[in-house]
Amino acid sequence: MRSRSASGRGRKRERSPESRSADGMVTPSKKQRLSISLSRSRSVSRPPHEVVPGEGFKDSAQKVEAIKPAKKSVKKRNKDARRGEADRR
Repeated sequence: MRSRSASGRGRKRERSPESRSADGMVTPSKKQRLSISLSRSRSVSRPPHEVVPGEGFKDSAQKVEAIKPAKKSVKKRNKDARRGEADRR
């Protein structure tokens, strides 16, 4: 196993010097704090049949009809996978 080299890959050890105040403490600017808080909005859970914009369904009925055969094919695939499990031992 190779030891890790001190190359430039990975995360920096410290923040850049311009973000430090006179006493050495890190002080993010107001603009940085605002952008961080705006980008960290909470996720919203939705039921599986609710249509999310950009999914390509016109209404929830169309999505439900698309989910049915998808579930059926996954069941068949999982069944075949369990059947093939015996061959792997």
